[in-house]
Order: sequence, then structure tokens, then C-alpha cells
Amino acid sequence: MSSTTKKTIDLKKSLVDAILAGLVALIVFGPIVGVVLDGYGFNLETTRVAW
Repeated sequence: MSSTTKKTIDLKKSLVDAILAGLVALIVFGPIVGVVLDGYGFNLETTRVAW
């Protein structure tokens, strides 16, 4: 028995997942590379970079 299943990619869900993953990565790894969140903006703090 051969059944054909068609798998489609949900672009909206994929885009939301990518944006959320990017924001989480920025929050977690941002201070390590010197990017600090300030409200809705970003500040580059080169003196706070983890060496």
C-alpha cells in the first residue's frame, strides 16, 4: 500500500521561530560580545566585553 503524504513548510511559523531564536540568542550572547539591551534599543558597550 502506497500512501502519498505531502509535507509543506509553514512559512509564518518558521519566521516566528527564527525571530524568537534570534532574540533569545541576542539576550543570552549579547552581553558577551558587548551588545547591551536598553529598553527597545541596543547599545554597544565595548568596555563590558567578556574576554
